[in-house]
Amino acid sequence: MTNTDLDRFLASPATAALGVPADDARTIVERFLDSCATFGVEARFLDGGELHGVVGHVLPARFAIGDPLGAHVGTVLEAFVEFTDAPRKEEQLDALRHTVLECQEAIRTGQAVHHHDHGHEPRLVPFVRDVPKVGRNDPCPCGSGKKFKACHARG
Repeated sequence: MTNTDLDRFLASPATAALGVPADDARTIVERFLDSCATFGVEARFLDGGELHGVVGHVLPARFAIGDPLGAHVGTVLEAFVEFTDAPRKEEQLDALRHTVLECQEAIRTGQAVHHHDHGHEPRLVPFVRDVPKVGRNDPCPCGSGKKFKACHARG
């Protein structure tokens, strides 16, 4: 997206209806576009997962802790995505709606609250034994009469 496109967005009726000063909206969108550059993809071509990564992981670092602009990130970015001619607009809007509250909270508190399963890590199931664990000083389960440590624990 070029500066001309950004200026068109800022001059649009949708932006005026946000109730956010144009300079604040410009700052939010510029920080968003700068964050998108991290992925090497123009903002309108991001898929939902990439947009999720930008908004949930990269964008909060572009704001100071407690920055009052953080409260407007969601409304400005939603209007911005709506304004663009993105081929995956619905996918982007869905990802944005699922991630923006965590982004705003991270900006407000400075704490990364973006913790959830991305589907990359398998869920770990706790190991449950079928029989009780044999202690080293317990009798060996083989029936030899020796302590486990002197019998099969030496293995």
